[in-house]
Amino acid sequence: MVELGYVPDVGFSIFFAVAFAIFFFLQLNFLRLWRTWSYSCCMAAGLALEIGGYIARAKLNYHPISVHWFLVYVFHPHVFCKV
Repeated sequence: MVELGYVPDVGFSIFFAVAFAIFFFLQLNFLRLWRTWSYSCCMAAGLALEIGGYIARAKLNYHPISVHWFLVYVFHPHVFCKV
């Protein structure tokens, strides 16, 4: 058994994943209303990446040694930052 000093909190991760999902759908509504394509698309992409990151944090609580969820959690914000 591997001892870890840090295990992500599931409640915190689910709360923020739901909060960012609400903001994501609000942003899609703003896109429909005001048609600010470049701003709204970039904001929606960032919110989608945050949702993916918090879901990965929640999965890391149940599988703390999973390399897949760790890589999703660590590298999800860097996908669009390199472009």
